[in-house]
Amino acid sequence: ICACASVCQNNMLSIRADTKRPLTSILTLLIACVFFVGCRGCVDVDERVKQHRFQLKLNGLNKLSERLPASNKVPANVAGWRTTNAEKLKPIAKTKFGYLHSPNSLTYDETGDVLFASTKFDKTIYQMSADGTFGMPIHTAVEDITALSVDNSNSSYTLLWLATKLHTAVRVDLKGQPQGLPVQLHMAGVDLDARVSGLTRNPKDGHIYAVAETNRSISLVDMQMSDATNATTVSKASLAMDAVYDMDFDPQAGVIWLLDATNKLVHQVDLSGKVLKSWSIGIFEARGIAVGKDKLFIMAEEQHRRRMQVDRLGHRNDVGSVLFQFNKPTPMMSSDRSDMRTTVMQK
Repeated sequence: ICACASVCQNNMLSIRADTKRPLTSILTLLIACVFFVGCRGCVDVDERVKQHRFQLKLNGLNKLSERLPASNKVPANVAGWRTTNAEKLKPIAKTKFGYLHSPNSLTYDETGDVLFASTKFDKTIYQMSADGTFGMPIHTAVEDITALSVDNSNSSYTLLWLATKLHTAVRVDLKGQPQGLPVQLHMAGVDLDARVSGLTRNPKDGHIYAVAETNRSISLVDMQMSDATNATTVSKASLAMDAVYDMDFDPQAGVIWLLDATNKLVHQVDLSGKVLKSWSIGIFEARGIAVGKDKLFIMAEEQHRRRMQVDRLGHRNDVGSVLFQFNKPTPMMSSDRSDMRTTVMQK
C-alpha cells in the first residue's frame, strides 16, 4: 500500500512536470489507484476472515462451557476474585538451570534435601539442590512422564513414582531401575483420555492423589493400593479451576498444594479438594511445585525476549528453567477435621 501511495505521488508530480504526455500519466495514475483499492480490499477481506474464524472459535468455546457440569464451571467473577484478591508471595531466591528444558513436574525429597524434576520431552529425571547444584541425572526407560512424586516409605531406599499418559505409575530407584511392576491408576469416573497432570503421596497412610484433567473437567482423585500393582479410587472431587499444572503433598500440614499457572496462583486445598487459600506468585510459565520443610519451590521456564528456537523434536533449545524459592506460608488448616476446627478457633 505504501508503494502504491508512492507511485501515485510520483505520477502526480510527473503530470505537473510533463504536460506533453498527460494521457499516459493519467492512465498510470488510474492503474495505481485501482491497484491501491484492490490491496485495501484484500486487507479488509483478510481481517473479516480472521474475525469470522475468531467468532467461530468463541462460539465453540461457549457451547462447550454450556455442556459442562455446573460443579466444574469456574465463573469469571470467581476466577477474577481469586486472582485480584489473593495474597502475593515474593520469592526469596532464584536459581537458573540452563540445561533443564520444558519442565513439567517437581518434587522434594526431605530425606536427602534434594529436588527432582521431570521434563516434557525427556526420559531423564534431574536432581538438584536448592542452591543450584546439579546431581547425577537419573536415566529411565519411562516415556511420556507427566508427573512425579517421592516415596520414602522404606527407610533403606528412596523411590520415584513416575505417572504416564497411560494412567500408570512406574516406580524407579535413584539409578533409574524399575522396582516392581507398574501400578495401574484406576480412577473411577475419569475419562480414559484424561491427563494425569499431578501425582503425590501421603506418607502417613500411603494414599495416592492424582489430578486428572480433560477439556471438560479437572478432578482430584484419592486412591489407595488394593494390591501390589493396582491403585483403586477411594473418592473423587471436582476442582473449580481453569488448569492444574502440578501438585505436592504437605505432610506437616496434611494439605495438598496445587499449581495454577494459568492465573499465576498456588492453591492450598484439603484432601476433599476444597480450596483453603490461594496465593499469587506472579510467575510466567510455572510448571512444577514442591513443598519442603519451610520452603515452597516453583519451577518455571526461563523467559527470553528474543524469539525461541524449536527443533524438530519440539525442544526449545535456548530456554532453560528457573527455580524460585518462597517461605512456605502458614497452613490454613490441617487435614483432620477436629484439628481443622481447633486451628480455626485459635486463629
